[in-house]
Amino acid sequence: MKTCTRFADMKAGYERDIAFLRGHAARHEGSTAAKASTRHAWA
Repeated sequence: MKTCTRFADMKAGYERDIAFLRGHAARHEGSTAAKASTRHAWA
């Protein structure tokens, strides 16, 4: 079913974005940018 593959692609994209934001927050711990990345990852 096409819907399932599209959903899987969308989910993978969101998971990549969240991983990037969390990684950025971990690399720049304590900075304002890291705090913003953490908030965006949770949202």
